[in-house]
Amino acid sequence: MRIIKNNDIVISGYANNIAYVDLGLPSNIKWAISNVGATYINEAGLFYQYGGEKGTPLNGYGSESGLKRFDISSFKFIPETINKTEYNDGDVLSVEDDIINISYGDKWFTPTKENVAELLENTTNEWVQSELIENDIKITTHGRLFTSKINGNTMYIPAGFLYVGENSCFYSWPCAGGIWTSSLLEDDKYVAYTLMYDENFCGLTPIFRFEGINLRAVYKK
Repeated sequence: MRIIKNNDIVISGYANNIAYVDLGLPSNIKWAISNVGATYINEAGLFYQYGGEKGTPLNGYGSESGLKRFDISSFKFIPETINKTEYNDGDVLSVEDDIINISYGDKWFTPTKENVAELLENTTNEWVQSELIENDIKITTHGRLFTSKINGNTMYIPAGFLYVGENSCFYSWPCAGGIWTSSLLEDDKYVAYTLMYDENFCGLTPIFRFEGINLRAVYKK
């Protein structure tokens, strides 16, 4: 397994003080360098339900009192979201319900399934181990490294718990991960597309909106 270091991940620029990587994509979309809520580039960050307003850290999930449960009973706005917007089959998350746009500011959004498809088409990706040094602390995770076929720039997305229902997780860290898109399934408004990945797979995958996974932002001028 390839091991990546700090110099394998290069920041291309900043927008609203958020670091991004330019993969030379035809749409001119830039991808954030790290997940929403992550302190370091190779951390999973916070876990959200589709259209969720508040993220949950790894240690904030559980069945005990005061902890977050990622199941249908905890999803306040099915089929609605932050602003109680009701969605239909095939819809895309509105700006008003997009916590990335709300938190990161103008021109930052949750990626659509088309943005993810473009990413997959224009990059190669491989399962790697990340060993990054941040503030003299070594942070080790596993995840997918995306390398642009166009300009050679790279982006790392770490694996994290996939919280599903009462059984805590669908897969266990560091075996798999996922990030939301803003796109609902064409024939089911309760299911949204995600970029799902593990050691052997990386692709668009539909999952129920109440499940808790990570967010990665995209930017376009």
